[in-house]
Amino acid sequence: LGCWSTPKTTGSVPPPRLHHTAALVGKLMYIFGGATARLPLGPGAAPGAELLGELDVYATDKAAWSHPRTTGTAPEPTAAHTCVVVGGDLVLFGGCTRTGPTDAMYRFSTVRRVWTRETPAAGAPAPCARYGHCACVLRQTMYVYGGFDGTRCLNDLWAYDLAAKRWSLVAPKSGAPAPCAFAQMSPIDAFRFLVTGGKDGARLLEQCLVFDAMEGVWK
Repeated sequence: LGCWSTPKTTGSVPPPRLHHTAALVGKLMYIFGGATARLPLGPGAAPGAELLGELDVYATDKAAWSHPRTTGTAPEPTAAHTCVVVGGDLVLFGGCTRTGPTDAMYRFSTVRRVWTRETPAAGAPAPCARYGHCACVLRQTMYVYGGFDGTRCLNDLWAYDLAAKRWSLVAPKSGAPAPCAFAQMSPIDAFRFLVTGGKDGARLLEQCLVFDAMEGVWK
């Protein structure tokens, strides 16, 4: 306990990358997408960066990699997106594609190994296309914060009702933090999440913020 180790793995090891996502479902870690070079806070991908669209699986109990065969409508190669776990599904939102930021959302059933394009309920406002945002799930709601829309960093906070498939813009009672991208978001409990770090353009941020969804305030 309390020490790092490098396991000897078997199987088809994925190529080096960054700006990918990793999510654990049971004993399996799912890795999707990413890029071969750092994405700037500017239009499109970094010069020379290849965007990846493969789904790789790492069995933590066997230290084995695999590249599962999937069906359905899979995302195009994407980097700096978000991925959250909902039951046995992965929910991906946004990211940077070969044509720039996207607002696309996809679900992947880890049981059936099927991709589907998620279509949010019509008639409700929705977040703009973005990458470098962060996300997490509290109860049955996915929260998405910040990111970069191809022109500027963002500081908006959105809530996505996973059952009703409906977006809503969250208007915090205490005002919003400064715009940023590439921050990290982690749930604290059923009603609060933590946002740390990020970048507001050229400057790295040391911020550590808590949002209370019950009170509707940043702390």
